[in-house]
Amino acid sequence: MVNQGNPLVLEEAWDIISGLGPGEIGIDATCGTGPNGEVYREPAVWMYDADNGPVGPMAPATVSWPYHCGRVGYTVYHTVGGGGSSLLLQEKIMMYLILRLQSCAVGPCDWAGVQ
Repeated sequence: MVNQGNPLVLEEAWDIISGLGPGEIGIDATCGTGPNGEVYREPAVWMYDADNGPVGPMAPATVSWPYHCGRVGYTVYHTVGGGGSSLLLQEKIMMYLILRLQSCAVGPCDWAGVQ
């Protein structure tokens, strides 16, 4: 998790992640639990929003999960572009996650310990 232990109120966070649950990440007959070998896993939460919104404090703000041979990243915030030469913390986090999501994907049976 990013910024662990330090609350961060995000700027321009317009969406809400109201709940998370396991979803299909791939198909593999050796480790799948679904009727056709589907493999399920919950998304990894990278960052929480400290704003006390409709979901309450510490609602998930950035999540990622593997999906077949790739990865999916979802965030409730975006770049704000304050006009200065330095990036906001949330923009630095987004840059890191974009680069992290581009790393090589593995098969669905190998995702157990991978964020």
